[in-house]
Amino acid sequence: MTTSTGDISNKVLCNNGKRNKIGIVSSDVELYNVFAEALTRMGFTPASLNLEKIVNGTPQNFYLVDLLGLDNYSRVIQSIKLIREKVPDSEIILLQTPFTLSRPQAQPLKVAVERYLVPVYQRPLKEDAHAEVLDYKQGLQQFVDTTLGEHIRRFLSQPHVIKVGGSIFDLFDRNPEVLMSLLEEVKKLYNEGYPIILTTGGGPRQITERELSEALGTSPASRKVLESQVSTIIQLLGNVGSYVPPSKVRDYLVSGDFVGKYIPVVSLSGITQIPAAESDTHTLALGDRLKSHKIVFAKDTDGVYARDPYKQPRRRRFSMPWTVVEDNPFYPAIHASQILNGEINRVGADGKSEHLIETGALIYLKGKTQHVRAVQIINGTKPDLLRRALDGIFVGSYILRG
Repeated sequence: MTTSTGDISNKVLCNNGKRNKIGIVSSDVELYNVFAEALTRMGFTPASLNLEKIVNGTPQNFYLVDLLGLDNYSRVIQSIKLIREKVPDSEIILLQTPFTLSRPQAQPLKVAVERYLVPVYQRPLKEDAHAEVLDYKQGLQQFVDTTLGEHIRRFLSQPHVIKVGGSIFDLFDRNPEVLMSLLEEVKKLYNEGYPIILTTGGGPRQITERELSEALGTSPASRKVLESQVSTIIQLLGNVGSYVPPSKVRDYLVSGDFVGKYIPVVSLSGITQIPAAESDTHTLALGDRLKSHKIVFAKDTDGVYARDPYKQPRRRRFSMPWTVVEDNPFYPAIHASQILNGEINRVGADGKSEHLIETGALIYLKGKTQHVRAVQIINGTKPDLLRRALDGIFVGSYILRG
C-alpha cells in the first residue's frame, strides 16, 4: 500500500457518507443557497440551522456559523460550548466580517474562540464584490471551493493518533488475544485508507519503574518499558508497522509523507522538556504537532467513571420518587480542569494515583495544546469501537480541553 496523504485527502473529502452532515447558521439566504449547492456537489448533506436548533437538533459533523447579523454573542458562546460537549468530534467554523471580533461587545466571543479552538474566516461581503471582476455569488462560490473546502479537507484527513494504553499490555501477559485483536483492527483500518499513528503507554509497569527509580535515586527506566512495548507492537503489525524514534518524529511524521505508507509506531514525541515517564503527555504533544483535533486512548475501561470501575463496579439503584442513583457514575464528557479539581478519584485498583490519565497530560490538555481539544477514551478490549471512534461516533468518554 503506497497511499500518500494527498491521496487520502482527496478520497476522504466525501468520506463515504460517514462525516458529511453540515449545519449552516446564517440569515443570508444567498450565502446559504450557494454554500448548500456547492457542498452537496462535494458529497455533503447541508442543513439550515438557527441557534436554537444548533444544539438540540440532529448532530452535525460540521457547523458553519455566519456571525453577520448575529448580535447576541453570549448565545453563540453558549452554543460553541454545548457543541463541544455534545458533539466533540464535530468542527465549528465561524464566518466573520473584518470588524466582528474587533467590536468591544465581541470580546467575550473572541476569548471563547481562543479557548475552544474555533477557526474563524472572513466571509465575502456584497460591498466587496465588483460586477466587472467578481459578483457576490461568485465570491461565495470561490470561498467554498478554496478556503472552506480546504479546511474541511484538512480536518477529514488528519492522522488518527491512537495510544495503546499500558493497561492493554498488562492484559497481554494473561491474554495475548486482547492486544492482537486490537492491532488486527488497526491493520484493517489502515488497509481501508485510514491514516493511523500509534503510540504506547507505560501503564502500571512504567509507574512502578518511575517510583522505584525515584526511591533509589537511579535514572528512570521508562524508555526501556516503552521500547519493549513498541517492539511488541511492531512484531504484531508485521511489515505495515514502522518504528519512528524520538529524534525522527518531526522529520518522518510532520514534514514528510510517511503517514499512510506505514503505520508509524512512536515511543516518545522527541520533545525533551516532557519527562520520558509522561507517555500520555508525549502523545498529546505529538497530536498537537500533527494538528489533530483529538487523541484516542485505547484502555481496559469503557471510559471515565467517578472511581476506577475495577475498584468499585458501576451499580445503579432506584430511589423514591423513581430516580436512579449511581454508586459510580459514568462521565460521557468531562473537562481536564474538572479532573484536576478532583471531580473524579484517580486512585486505581492497583493503588496508583494516576489512573486513566497522567496529571501532566491533564495540565497540558487544559491549556497548552494548540490543536488537540479532546482525548477520547475507548475500551481497547472491544476492537470494533475503534472504527466508530475514528468515524467520529460518540463512544466511550471524552476528556475535553479547558
